[in-house]
Amino acid sequence: MSKIDEVNAFIQNRMAHNNRLIERERMAFTKNADTKHDRLWSEAGYPEEITPEMYRQTYERHPAATAGVHRVLDKCWSKFPEILEKDKDDKAETPWETEINDGLAWDQPIASSKTRLTKARAITRFIPAWEEQIRPSEWDNDESSENYGQPKMWEYQESFADNFDTDGKPQRSVSIHPDRIIVLAEGALDGSIYSGIPLLRAGFNSLIDMAKISGSSAEGFLKNASRQLNVNYNKENVSAQSLAQQMGVTMDELGDVLNEDVARLNDAIDAAMFTMGADVKVLSVTPADPQPSWTVAANQFAASIQKPFTIIFGQQTGRLASDEDKTDDANSAMQRRHGFLNWLIITIVERLAKFGIVSAAPSEIEVEWDDLLAPTDSQKVELASKLADIN
Repeated sequence: MSKIDEVNAFIQNRMAHNNRLIERERMAFTKNADTKHDRLWSEAGYPEEITPEMYRQTYERHPAATAGVHRVLDKCWSKFPEILEKDKDDKAETPWETEINDGLAWDQPIASSKTRLTKARAITRFIPAWEEQIRPSEWDNDESSENYGQPKMWEYQESFADNFDTDGKPQRSVSIHPDRIIVLAEGALDGSIYSGIPLLRAGFNSLIDMAKISGSSAEGFLKNASRQLNVNYNKENVSAQSLAQQMGVTMDELGDVLNEDVARLNDAIDAAMFTMGADVKVLSVTPADPQPSWTVAANQFAASIQKPFTIIFGQQTGRLASDEDKTDDANSAMQRRHGFLNWLIITIVERLAKFGIVSAAPSEIEVEWDDLLAPTDSQKVELASKLADIN
């Protein structure tokens, strides 16, 4: 290759590289509504795409994310629902309701008299899987099919996500028929695993901000506590040559010896340092109070999952969450119960009935929940006392 060809090839490679960088920056700009600071997302370190693995790791490692997710889940499932035939008397159980609901508490063993009736039709186990472990391997492309556009076969990775110690268990990738898969994708109108709305998506950037603020505050505290020293020798009294001579080392070894002395000083809590002709100062800064900035990010995250701040984080002053916050929390849980959870429960029951695992319901079924806004025993006593005073 001639020199001219080498130069042209170099220019083409540089132009292609620059074009890729420009395209990447343009993709990052589109996520920012601030038209003046179009590099805000890139400079703030917000990810262009949030992968399922990032959602899972944030849920597992970020305290606010864990609290937010479980506040939603635990409130909705504070009491388990009952599955009933629609428009039937709630007091008397129908034969189908008796089959579905054994009437026993969750800490009681399953009645063998009921499972004996199903025999081979009984389910061996339900296996929960993260989105990282399962993906469509084949799609239904038949436009005349009622399942057009839906997965025709799934591929399931048996090894648990991030589980590097399998205890000798073989890591397999198996094909799973769609009849054996129930997708829990909240917010997905088409039931697709890819069109759900993750709970942490809207507040993901705020979670990053919270981690930055708390992490940098802890790092600053550590740096101040680590006693980073600045030793300033007066050049008129002490020279490098005289210092090396006094310490019995060569000039090349002087720096290492001084570093060892400082390391020994920092290793011991009650260590002292003696100098001759040197001033020793501790490098420290006054850290800013992280609470105001952290609270702003925390409020944004709380708003993204539609939960009051006090419900997720509580109050540092010892005051409990207000009645308005508790009512708002109960209302959001009831909306989720009567929306996504009702659909999910009915879908599971219908799937089991489709394959004869349970009997098909004679009529439509409905899910009955307890009332989260119902007054507590103490509130009932207080209300009765007020009514007695009025009478």
